[in-house]
Amino acid sequence: MTVTDAGLSFWLRYVDATGGLVEENGDTTLVVLPDDLQRQLDLPEELQVTADPDVARDDGVTFLGAGHPALSRSADEVLAIGDVAANTIVIPATLPPSVDHLQDAARNQFTVEHGRIDATGSVTRGIRPILRVGAIVDYTLSADDRYQEVAECWMDAASLRPISTSMAERLARCDLRPTEARVGDLIPVVTASDRYLDDAATRRRTALGSDVDKALTAELERVETYYRDQLAQIARRANAAPPDRRELYDARAESTRGEHVRRLAETREKYRASHTIRPFRLHLIEVPVWRVPVDVRRGERRYPLTLDYLMPVGAFAGVPCPTCSSDKTLVATKSTLGCTSCQVRAVTTAPESAPAPPRTPKPTRPKPERPKPERPQSPAPEPPAAKRRRPTPPRQPSPSKIGRAGEKLVDRLWKGVAADDDRLADLCADGSPAAAAVRLFGARGLGYVIGLPEDDRPSSADFHTFPGEPTRPHHCAGILETARGWRLPFALRWAGSGPAELVEEILPYARPVPRGQLFPAPGGPGEAGLHRPPEPRAPLGPVSETLWLRTLPEYGLPVTLRCLAALWRLFDESMLVSAHGPTAIAAGLERMICVRAGIGRGHYAEVAAAFRVTERVLRRVNTDLQARLQLGPETLW
Repeated sequence: MTVTDAGLSFWLRYVDATGGLVEENGDTTLVVLPDDLQRQLDLPEELQVTADPDVARDDGVTFLGAGHPALSRSADEVLAIGDVAANTIVIPATLPPSVDHLQDAARNQFTVEHGRIDATGSVTRGIRPILRVGAIVDYTLSADDRYQEVAECWMDAASLRPISTSMAERLARCDLRPTEARVGDLIPVVTASDRYLDDAATRRRTALGSDVDKALTAELERVETYYRDQLAQIARRANAAPPDRRELYDARAESTRGEHVRRLAETREKYRASHTIRPFRLHLIEVPVWRVPVDVRRGERRYPLTLDYLMPVGAFAGVPCPTCSSDKTLVATKSTLGCTSCQVRAVTTAPESAPAPPRTPKPTRPKPERPKPERPQSPAPEPPAAKRRRPTPPRQPSPSKIGRAGEKLVDRLWKGVAADDDRLADLCADGSPAAAAVRLFGARGLGYVIGLPEDDRPSSADFHTFPGEPTRPHHCAGILETARGWRLPFALRWAGSGPAELVEEILPYARPVPRGQLFPAPGGPGEAGLHRPPEPRAPLGPVSETLWLRTLPEYGLPVTLRCLAALWRLFDESMLVSAHGPTAIAAGLERMICVRAGIGRGHYAEVAAAFRVTERVLRRVNTDLQARLQLGPETLW
């Protein structure tokens, strides 16, 4: 019998499906190829193939295993054609389960805090579409490290959420029958699947590149050490040289600095990590369900839902949060049905309650006054109001004036981003994340913060201005329309400074958030760009490079820009790097920023493990950074 591996088996099936002939002949397989396949694969019309190296030593037998050009060309052709189908799962006709049975199953599967699930109607049969997407992911970790893997995603078209692995495995074993697709618009579910695969590939790339990150950090440190020594040596020679030769040493030092910048750029390019996703499978699967209407009850309040019981799986499809579409545990409140994530967020973003009125002091008995000697009559005392004169609080401009200023600011901002106008640097507050974005990318960086693609530009903005309290920043929040038709949420935090308004920060949210708070980026077309922006224009130092490699993929640009804004306020960065190392400084900055933003990991042990430094070193770094930066409620970066 012919010895075949996975590669040869695939190739034989490919030849058979494209009009060729395949016939087993003992230890080999006889293959006859049509004319077009001969030209495509560069093979003769008739040949004997095998996957056994010992058999391949005989004359006239072709060894066709992994790496053979014919196998690679066939695989590329199959991937280019793709695997597209619409199927339905075959389920025998059965009576529907009782309403009480599905109600008990729903209560066992779903947890609703402060609420209970009650069935409110009869059981009906329905169809729930699920999209199965397969792709080849090519990972490039450095110039020498490349990997290729197969990724798959099962996405629920109704909720735009991935189904669990156990459900996907059960559905993959079901009997399928071809059918006509009955789903209208597949763009939302295809977009959600693409975003899910891209996020999974980003996490996988980060895990694969842990050793590569170490190599990059080590090589950058070697480059820094080498050129620092070269510049120090040139400086010593220049100091000892006669005045007429110092210009030569100055020119040599300038040339060495330029070579230093080029060498850093070459090193980063060598270790630039990326991935490419090539979809090859798109299956729309119609899953039969038992559909039951229910109410989530909290006392007399009712929140209606519709649950789908997947027949082949024996479980309900997931129920996303009606408020924020997350898959967290549902919470029934007195006003809405949400989840543990958005309810906590709503409490965090609620306006502060008015201060309680001062208590009236209890009356006390007046003490008997002692007789005092008579004194000359003094001038009349000042009125009581004059004695209790208080400093006048800063005057707050009227809401209409703040609104007009916000309109002018947003219009100037997005027009400047579209034109890549470097004068936008004057519009950003010194030492702010907005200024850090302009320093990294130029004016376009203010668009990258909300996920604006490099080849797109702002078109129009629909927003509302939210005046802040006196001495507090104002907000403009809404949706930015782009030339390519994308709708990107943005929240602009700005403050008045004399006659001018200065931008402090831009965030990828469609509403203002409390000062300092950051949340995970909402889903949308710009989410991927927050974690993979273009390369910065300005060269990065060792600490900035570490933040770019570790913090950016994990938290995106908003957190990274806050870290860089804090880093660039340090006047003795090189001294701290010499004392603790760039990795420890980056870890300390990330922890301090994330703790004040209420996002991500905040424990010393977690951050130390993520950056591969000791907790003891991280605590020392935190003490040194806090002494210099003085971060607090009013100083967030």
